[in-house]
Amino acid sequence: MNIALDSRLASLIGFGYKSRQIFTGFEAVRRAMNKKGNVALILVDTELSDNSFKKIRTMAERTGIPLCRVKKSEEGYDLIQLLGYKIVAIQEGDLAQGFIKKLKQESQWQ
Repeated sequence: MNIALDSRLASLIGFGYKSRQIFTGFEAVRRAMNKKGNVALILVDTELSDNSFKKIRTMAERTGIPLCRVKKSEEGYDLIQLLGYKIVAIQEGDLAQGFIKKLKQESQWQ
C-alpha cells in the first residue's frame, strides 16, 4: 500500500526514533523482522532500490508484517528527509497502534 506522510505521521515517526521504537536501515529492519512479535509495520521510501524492495517485501509477506511504500507528501515529508533512511520498521506497541490508527482515520490503511 502507498501512503503519504502528513505532519502528524511525521511527528510519530520522529518520536518513535527518539524513543528507540523504530529500526532504521535494511539490516536492522531485517534482523528485527526475524524476531517474532518485534515489528508491527514496515515503511519503505519509494526511492528504495527495486532489489532491496523485493527482498524486504518477500520477508514481510513471509512474516505477515504490513508493508507501506511512503511517497513524498504535499507537505514535503518523506523518510529520507525525516530520518536519513529509506527503510524503517516500527516496533510493536502503542506507537505502532497509533500510527496504524492515524492511517485508518485518513483512509490510507487497506
